[in-house]
Amino acid sequence: MYIGMLQNNMAAACFLLTLLGLATFSLSVPVEYEDSNFGDLWNFVRPQQTIEFKTDPRVRVQNNWPKSGIHFGQIGGVAVDSSGNVHVFHRGDHVWDYSTFDAHDVYQGPHDRPITTDSVVQLNSQTGDIDINQTWGRNMFYMPHGLTIDHEDNFWLTDVALHQVMKFPKGSHKPSLTIGVAFQPGSDDYHLCKPTDIAVAKNGDFFVADGYCNSRILKFSKQGKLLRQWGSRNKGLKPGPGQFNVPHGLALLEDADLLCVADRENNRIQCFRAGLKDSQTTGKHITTIDHPGLGPVYGISYNPTDDLLYAINGPGGVPVQGFTIDIKEDGSSKIIGTWKPKVSGFNKPHDLAVSRDGRNVYVGEIGPNNIWKFNIQKQWRQY
Repeated sequence: MYIGMLQNNMAAACFLLTLLGLATFSLSVPVEYEDSNFGDLWNFVRPQQTIEFKTDPRVRVQNNWPKSGIHFGQIGGVAVDSSGNVHVFHRGDHVWDYSTFDAHDVYQGPHDRPITTDSVVQLNSQTGDIDINQTWGRNMFYMPHGLTIDHEDNFWLTDVALHQVMKFPKGSHKPSLTIGVAFQPGSDDYHLCKPTDIAVAKNGDFFVADGYCNSRILKFSKQGKLLRQWGSRNKGLKPGPGQFNVPHGLALLEDADLLCVADRENNRIQCFRAGLKDSQTTGKHITTIDHPGLGPVYGISYNPTDDLLYAINGPGGVPVQGFTIDIKEDGSSKIIGTWKPKVSGFNKPHDLAVSRDGRNVYVGEIGPNNIWKFNIQKQWRQY
């Protein structure tokens, strides 16, 4: 009996040491591709499966777009304005690597050296040409991440080095609203810590994914008053509703009153009541899309013209691809197909955006720093 107990204890100890070893290894990997957060053991112990999805035949890559010879830095965000122009928020010669932040999430680059090239680049949706008269942002940003263009064509951007969210009114290159304190990470009502994305409602309320450090969602009024916040970092092995491990992207389904969150390192999408119809319901968990074939979800975008959610994942034990997801107001959902470039596939997607007319989806990648255009065919068979 003693020998049996000893063997069982040794087996348990070996298992724990294995987990600890994996956890120790996780501290030494780079942080998204360059900033990937592998701190949660759930990613190591959850079952890994090879899942085959149907291909969504409607979503087809447009070759030779944009034109060759266009060079970006690391692409943080992609968005489309009301005229169909595509906007890319990139990092120029700044690179997020091991040395970019210290252990307290403080930016280690020189504070007097912002990106000296235009960080916001406009592309013609048809030709892929750069509109040099509509590119801007030089000497303003340090580590671009999220980009959202609202229904009034205001630009909303996040900078993870500055720990800020900024609103730029249409046609202006000066922010009219800023959330967070420059270069100061924090978790109180006045600070952010590496915010990742923004979603904006038609009434002016906006939501911020905050982000790499705080694992929370914040809802603000049009004037920038904090209305509500929710979310926390994972506790235990399996994450529960409202727990996040890098909330990396947001999509607002306004008619359904749903705010969906790309919960990246938990390999899932969580959807909550946005509280636009009843403010008391803000942050109520409605559903989780937690399919074993999703992998780490980097970006999500809603297409109201076909009432579908589009998502993009990144490397993480499953094929790297885009997803077409049917989601209803009651939270029921179904992955109806996947898509990617046929020849080369994706490498490291980071963000995506659907055009206002619902005819195109654009995907920005980090390493290589590419942007892809896909055409969405409107005639398609039912699944």
